[in-house]
Amino acid sequence: GSGPPIPDVPSSIVAGVEVIKGMASGRLYTKNLHLSYDYPGNRAAIVKWVNGTQSREVFNFNTTQMFKMVYDTQECTTVNLTQYDWKETGIPFTVDAAGKTHIGTLRNWL
Repeated sequence: GSGPPIPDVPSSIVAGVEVIKGMASGRLYTKNLHLSYDYPGNRAAIVKWVNGTQSREVFNFNTTQMFKMVYDTQECTTVNLTQYDWKETGIPFTVDAAGKTHIGTLRNWL
């Protein structure tokens, strides 16, 4: 590419992101994310607040499972990550030929 090189990134982070945008209906849409990312531990978690509804997604790539909890409805589900593309989960990951999953690097997001 013609831009500067991507800098080195850490292997574990905790970050917060807030998105506020107007919709066509004139209502505001807000989303707040709190991400915990642990490459050496092969796991991640996202706590989301979307328009006042809180949920938590915990990814364990050693067991290929994602646990999703929605606090308002007290709903808890478990999914097998090998059934999803990482773009659906929001956490980049790879699946090798043997079916083993591993969390992607932060560079996958850049």
